[in-house]
Amino acid sequence: LQVIHCPVVKPIPLNLLNMITANKVVTVENHSIIGGLGSMIAELIAESAKNIQLKRIGVNDEFGQSGTAKELLDFYGLSANKIAERIQCEINDGYDYRAVNFEIPKQENKELFKFEALPAILNDEKVACSHMNRYGLITNPVKYSGTFFQTDENKLAVMIGHEFSPFLYRGENQNFPKFQTSWQRLLGANDELKLCLGWIKKHEFIKAFKNSPYYSRGKKIKVCDCEFDFDLEAVAQHYEFATNYLDLTKDLGTALFFAYCKNTGYGQYEPICFENEDNNDYKPYLYVANMTKLLEQYPDSLKIVGFQALLRPFKQYAMALDFGKNEITKSEIFDIIELPRKTSISCGIYEHFKEGYNLFPEDVMSNVAKDLKADKQIYKGTVEAYCKEFGKDVEYTIQLLTDNNYEIVDDEWKMFPAIEDNIHKEFTKEIIPFLETFSAYRTTSSI
Repeated sequence: LQVIHCPVVKPIPLNLLNMITANKVVTVENHSIIGGLGSMIAELIAESAKNIQLKRIGVNDEFGQSGTAKELLDFYGLSANKIAERIQCEINDGYDYRAVNFEIPKQENKELFKFEALPAILNDEKVACSHMNRYGLITNPVKYSGTFFQTDENKLAVMIGHEFSPFLYRGENQNFPKFQTSWQRLLGANDELKLCLGWIKKHEFIKAFKNSPYYSRGKKIKVCDCEFDFDLEAVAQHYEFATNYLDLTKDLGTALFFAYCKNTGYGQYEPICFENEDNNDYKPYLYVANMTKLLEQYPDSLKIVGFQALLRPFKQYAMALDFGKNEITKSEIFDIIELPRKTSISCGIYEHFKEGYNLFPEDVMSNVAKDLKADKQIYKGTVEAYCKEFGKDVEYTIQLLTDNNYEIVDDEWKMFPAIEDNIHKEFTKEIIPFLETFSAYRTTSSI
């Protein structure tokens, strides 16, 4: 490992590239990576004939924060330990990036804050717009995107969004008489084949996810003796498989997107042009609920989704209501707001979210979901599990599927090793740094 100290960037030493003997280079600077040492090295490499891979470590292109020197170094991943870890990830082929885990040790006589205790905080009106609650627990919604909560005995979840904001939102482009989950719509269609495929494809997707490094690495996340607990129904819901979950969000903008845009296919949306006669039935509505009321009346139904080690639920600041637990009417919990039917608003929101890409980014599991939905081969074990769940005859169900051009096979769907390796790298380079840098945790005294 070679270290080159470069105290100034102007003038840059002309023989700097000749001093570099490796084909992988990492620049480290305690300010913006734009216009500094990393940019200078990138220009020199681009103008040379050398095959050198470059990684810049510094402050990314974002607004700066205020704090002590130690706080800022930790925040931007520029402490000595963080720099060493990031360099190992980038240039050391022998570095076992699969073995990196995330853990915050338990403090003596301290417990992770319980999600069920949140109403006690949210009931204080001053907390909704404050950065400190009555217990002195401080939050910084600019810095921290996620908060660890204990959800069950020795289990935790990560809520994305301002933890002390009491509001949850849902956007719909039609004011349907009642909320209906995708699974309820599937049951109401009275189509045996669609019901069968809906259940089978969802469980094949869940099984593929559980066999991925996302799941195995995520299960090792530990905070104050609590282990991270995936919500597999929520994972399936966000990749458009039929579940009993109803999507909610902590982000108003996300809700407005779903109110003003319509689904045209898997993860694809377009703005609603209200002047078009074909769109006469579309009317944007916003539903607003108080999380305190939901937690008090339906404590088992409100789910923290947010962080599932995947992009979609994270980008959508996701929460959910489990309709498998309770039937919840709109007017009982939600304030219903009819929004103006203006195409200019729908187009503006659509562009704000980069035509939906910001909410539905392409990631590994979105491609897995597409492949599984299109796959005409179905694992026999999943068919047998479906028949057991619904009391169906196995031979009859296999015949139903084969009559509709599906092939029953003995081998499960498997992820390619190269894809698994990419997931491991993503987990080490992106997911764990997010948990370390942008997630906070609160503790309460156990004595």
